[in-house]
Amino acid sequence: NGCSRLKSVTIPDSVTSIGYRAFSGCRGLTSIAIPDSVASIEEYAFEHCSNLKTVSIPKDLKYHSNSFPKGAKKNKY
Repeated sequence: NGCSRLKSVTIPDSVTSIGYRAFSGCRGLTSIAIPDSVASIEEYAFEHCSNLKTVSIPKDLKYHSNSFPKGAKKNKY
């Protein structure tokens, strides 16, 4: 994966979904904020993001139980 050194990412409001394994292997990510515009997150979108500890997500967001690494805290807003 080419994103192992990625530390942060800003997802623009124009994004409506995050695809299958979109950020898989981005081990440098520690937190991410998902904007209101995102309506769904596919399976394994953040697979192997072992340092991802905090995810801010809209309260109505649809996602699979395996979209995020186990142990990542999901702050719903």
